[in-house]
Amino acid sequence: MVLHSVKQNLGLLVLFLFVFLAIRVQVAADDCEGARPIEVSLSGISDADASRIQIFAQSPLAKARPLTHLPGTDVWRQHFTFWTHALRLYLPPELLQKSHPLTITIGGEQRFSASTATIQTSWKAVPKPTESSSELVAFDSPPEISAPQSPLFRGVINGPELTPFLEILGQTLGLLVLGIIAVLLGHRALPPRNRALRLVSACLRERAPLPQPKSTERGYAFAGLGVLLLALVALVHGQRYGFVHDDNITQFFPVILQGCESLLQHGVFPTYNPYQLMGAPTTTIGTYALTYPPTYMAYAVANYIFRDRYLTLDIFVLLHLVLGYLATFTLARRIGLRSSLAMMAALSFVLCGYFCVYTRGWFYMAPVALWTPLLLRQLHRLTDPKPLCWRWAASTGIVIGLYFHAGNAQMWSYTLLLSVALVLLWKRAGRLTRGRLLGALAGLLIGLALAAPLLITQAAEVVGIDREANVKTGTLRGFVALLLPSPLVRAAHPGIEPGAPKVWNHLFNFAPLYFCSPAFLGAGLLALASLFTFRWDRRCVGANAWLLCGGLALVLSLGENGGLAQLFAQLPGFNKFQHWWKLLPFVALFFALGGALLVERWLQITRRARLTEQWMTGIVPILLVYNAFISQPMMTIPDKPYPPLPSAVRALVLNPKEPQQRSMALAPWLPEWKEPGFVGSLSQNIATIYGVPMLEGYDPLVEKTPLNVRLKDRLYRSTTFKRVRQDFDPIPIVAPLEALHRYGVRWIILTEGHEELKGTYALDQVITTHTSLRLRLTHTSVFELSGSDPLAFVEDIPEHPLPIAFDATGAKVELGKFSEGGTVVVNLLARERLHAFVDGKPTPITKDAWDRVTVKTQTGAKRLTLRYEPNWGKGFFLSGCLLLSAAGVLLSCRKIHTA
Repeated sequence: MVLHSVKQNLGLLVLFLFVFLAIRVQVAADDCEGARPIEVSLSGISDADASRIQIFAQSPLAKARPLTHLPGTDVWRQHFTFWTHALRLYLPPELLQKSHPLTITIGGEQRFSASTATIQTSWKAVPKPTESSSELVAFDSPPEISAPQSPLFRGVINGPELTPFLEILGQTLGLLVLGIIAVLLGHRALPPRNRALRLVSACLRERAPLPQPKSTERGYAFAGLGVLLLALVALVHGQRYGFVHDDNITQFFPVILQGCESLLQHGVFPTYNPYQLMGAPTTTIGTYALTYPPTYMAYAVANYIFRDRYLTLDIFVLLHLVLGYLATFTLARRIGLRSSLAMMAALSFVLCGYFCVYTRGWFYMAPVALWTPLLLRQLHRLTDPKPLCWRWAASTGIVIGLYFHAGNAQMWSYTLLLSVALVLLWKRAGRLTRGRLLGALAGLLIGLALAAPLLITQAAEVVGIDREANVKTGTLRGFVALLLPSPLVRAAHPGIEPGAPKVWNHLFNFAPLYFCSPAFLGAGLLALASLFTFRWDRRCVGANAWLLCGGLALVLSLGENGGLAQLFAQLPGFNKFQHWWKLLPFVALFFALGGALLVERWLQITRRARLTEQWMTGIVPILLVYNAFISQPMMTIPDKPYPPLPSAVRALVLNPKEPQQRSMALAPWLPEWKEPGFVGSLSQNIATIYGVPMLEGYDPLVEKTPLNVRLKDRLYRSTTFKRVRQDFDPIPIVAPLEALHRYGVRWIILTEGHEELKGTYALDQVITTHTSLRLRLTHTSVFELSGSDPLAFVEDIPEHPLPIAFDATGAKVELGKFSEGGTVVVNLLARERLHAFVDGKPTPITKDAWDRVTVKTQTGAKRLTLRYEPNWGKGFFLSGCLLLSAAGVLLSCRKIHTA
């Protein structure tokens, strides 16, 4: 292999610094570094008027966030500083008849001064939609409040400060000087005939695999399987329900159980959860894997064989990890690893620290361990000279399609991204022909066709939410922990920040999360470092494509410190992804395969190959089992899933002798809970287990939909979190008492420690003054609020509730004696895909001022049925188009092969 010259290394250095500078400037601009804070003052107004005024800062992307009113003052200040191109004021109409001084200050500089009486002429009035119920009038700020700006920041009224960008330029120049010194010293210290360089060069060259008997291969495969089972027992410390922690116990498992029981026991395909978040979609959100057949298989095994439905997630995770080990082992053997190294590579992947931690809290991480190596195994056949047939494309498509339905579109996207990179590297190395690429395209089209029904409906569910890519958190702080186990190294969780509450202290030493196999990862990093020394030719690229994909995954996992994540975050789809450290399992897999190949080549040329192989076979599994033993989930509670609801609580919230009404729960964060009893709080999604209708719940996607954001705005006033508005209507004035009444909340369940929740002071005041204590347990108190609307009633006569029953598709309301016709109000949020049927006939749904479902019924109507019906038709139509396209591509492949 040819060494780089000094000129070539300096050219690479300049190219690297140019990319670094571009990325850092982009990061700084996206993070609004240099944006100046905005402050608005309205003098001489009363406290009553101040509580009604709302001021928004509008970003160039048409998003608007409110300025925070400082209590006891007449000042509104920008709490989250970002690039702002206009201000929007919502004012009571009567203020326009008075002359109150209005001052706008940006970065300490007064930009605008006028009075409320002149706003109508100097500011631009915002037309109010006919359906808006707001009494406020709105005005957008005039252009004159903007200061002269550079073309890069044209239209921005609050920037920029140039200091952050000058700091970036200084960092770049400093790196340039250090890089030049390193290049010059490196060429003097490493002569061309250096022995270490010759060894690295030899390990980078491809070698023929050593033949091994089938008995040896089976022996190592079963030995590794035994190690895996031992590690899994150590991981859960031999306890039952070892994989039901964190979000698994509070968010996912209750909804999964509801869906499995609906389909397998009642024959109804689940689409809806009426018990949480005023009615929420489930299957189309995708994260509950309710279109994924193994979910129902795991439930069937748990419920009908083991007679314990709460073992569903344990069986689900164990099944995927065991099959993932076998898939990775066969992949490693196929790429040329001896059986012992194949066993160690497979264990290094399925027992990496990420899986040890997150399969216990996020069940949908387990399928990554199975489908990723299966897909790579399929793709590796592209490099085989044997002809491919349509069965290969079909099986590849099935792998891609099923993977998407497994619950996490982000991990699926990462897998496809790295798979495409791998195929392109093979193409660059000359290992793939055009016909092979077309075969891969056909497999991808088939996979997308299988994913399309869920993909289209999931996109429709999340299209209206505000979810920004978060590339700030990365794995740089745990880089050494990738190589060394705890306690040799300490590393904080990538998502924890200094100054976090004490309940998160255990995350400041979370090194087991990062750990991979040190031998394979270390060898891979050394080989990648040779890119700055050797000129890799096409054959070298092809022989080490696994390492290059591992390096790509590692750089992406660094978040903003790596730079690439910031670029990918600009792409559609990827701009919704958060926590780029989720790429850690891909780092483990690609470095396990690529690093093991380096070790394989080294063992073929070293004299002590057998002794080295024996030592590695003993040490690597021990380190992995040890790391599994010391790993712990992000959050855990002492409760097992799921104890019976306390009889006293059940007698109140599920009293069969009274019309069912809604409950609301206020409970602390999970890390604050140290004793059994948290399940009794009915917080997050736990109430789904017991069939208790709740006002809120836990689903990060559904909670950010406009309907649920408006619901929260009526209950809380919190400046801790961003409130994003993209429509005309301002944030509703906080009116928790009326909101609780209109949403049918009768029971309020308070759990010890809820007082620390921020933004609930208005709600706490309502509980203190308008409710009566009905029950007090060890950790939980139940309060009753009288005068709330029923869950179903005829408009204007809420004192006569209508019987209502819920299922996994919606609700059924018996109209009974109130069949004279009229408007029926059902206390569920009027979501777009919720459809109404009166005695089986489709009927339009409208919503009232509280976003509740209202349906007009005719005289003599007996039953109102609400069903959540996703638009599967678009997805299936797209599936048909993709399958036809795949058939055309396969036909082209056949013609190319024949030619």
